[in-house]
Amino acid sequence: MMAQLVFLPFVVAMLISLAVTLLTITVYRGLGLIDKSTKQDHPKHIHIKPVPRGGGIPILVAMIFATLMFVKMDSQLAGILLGGMILMIAGVIDDLLDISPYIRLVLGLLAAMIVVMSGTLITFVSNPFGSGVLQFDAKLVGDMLTVLWIVWGMNFVNMGAKGLDGQLPGVTMIAAIVIGILSFRFAGDITAWPSTYLSFALAGAYGGFLVFNVYPQKIMPGWGGGALAGYFLAVHGCRICNLAENGIWEVASMGRYQSSTSPALASGVEQATSSWTLLGDERNLGRHCPAIE
Repeated sequence: MMAQLVFLPFVVAMLISLAVTLLTITVYRGLGLIDKSTKQDHPKHIHIKPVPRGGGIPILVAMIFATLMFVKMDSQLAGILLGGMILMIAGVIDDLLDISPYIRLVLGLLAAMIVVMSGTLITFVSNPFGSGVLQFDAKLVGDMLTVLWIVWGMNFVNMGAKGLDGQLPGVTMIAAIVIGILSFRFAGDITAWPSTYLSFALAGAYGGFLVFNVYPQKIMPGWGGGALAGYFLAVHGCRICNLAENGIWEVASMGRYQSSTSPALASGVEQATSSWTLLGDERNLGRHCPAIE
């Protein structure tokens, strides 16, 4: 049982990610789709040799194949993968045309809304002022909160967790493993297995990508790879927290209860790195703002 829930999804997703990442590097270099270090004066660009982007492609391909192999497809999973496909396509277009951040934001909102429309949403949160939960009698409130959570996670991770070689896939892999391990408490419920499968598949997908992203990186995540990291972590966080019947409030408040510490731990390191990126060191203060540029 443990091998089925953990080992197989992780290994399969990692092998697929390894193969597709290598193929992506070859294709991007062949087409000349590389990020030159002299192309833009940006404090987050620290590479000194031309490096291809396109990290979203192997991640999504690995997640799709792992899902089809280990999880019975339903409307929620279809919505999650469709939203991921939108982000991956947006990432490829951004690699080609360097599209506006506003267009990327709109596409991110579209992906989050598809997830909500397919049935993955926050229906209640733990009461921050006492015991019990705050139930959302109005479905619209839960829908809006879910969209906000997904888009926030997507952009926060993408904005600040890509400063160093290997940083994004490494942190994402660890976060996904934490989510998967904490989902073991629901292993007795077969309906909870898909969340465990997908958590370890996500870890394997970014683990395979990490092999080519460690220093010196041979491929960069690009916008697609970063957005998919925050997207999948946010969505899996919603699913696990709903299973735990503790809502999403603990995630936003850095996880005061064991059942929902996984998404909090997942975002904690990324929040720290994002904050450092936003503030910049003293050499960049007053000259650059990574959040805007």
